[in-house]
Amino acid sequence: MNKKTGVILLLIQTVLMLLGCQREERPEHPLFSTEEEALEYFIQDRGINGRIIQLDIGNEEHLILAQSLPETYSIGEWVHSNGEYAIVALTGSTDIKNSPAVGVGFQTMERNGYSLKLAKEMEEPGTIHSQELKLHLSMSDLKEDPIAQKSKPNLIQSYTVLK
Repeated sequence: MNKKTGVILLLIQTVLMLLGCQREERPEHPLFSTEEEALEYFIQDRGINGRIIQLDIGNEEHLILAQSLPETYSIGEWVHSNGEYAIVALTGSTDIKNSPAVGVGFQTMERNGYSLKLAKEMEEPGTIHSQELKLHLSMSDLKEDPIAQKSKPNLIQSYTVLK
């Protein structure tokens, strides 16, 4: 292979690598005039058959935890835009049937990264117990150093049952 061909191949490889690193944009979501309509659409669209709770983490992000099947959960986020509402799915379904606890990393619409731990038994102090979901919940900021996170409080301050 001559030098020119090598440079072209390297350039093509670099472009392909950069394209592969681009962030995938979330698809558009339908907006509704009421929160109830947005919630009902989310329930139908995602096949939610269980409980839905809204997590209060003390900032402007309004997160929900939805139970689609027994021991299967997904995370979503409320979107408010010009008096209209939607719930956007942030994760796929997470099954915890065969595990005492799982951690789910996700990114919000504002590009903030969090990790939500779902545990069947209380493993550490400071978790929030959801009687409705029969889970102990704790959430941490992914920007924090993992060792320092152990001494930080749970980001979940409270929750509200939506369904």
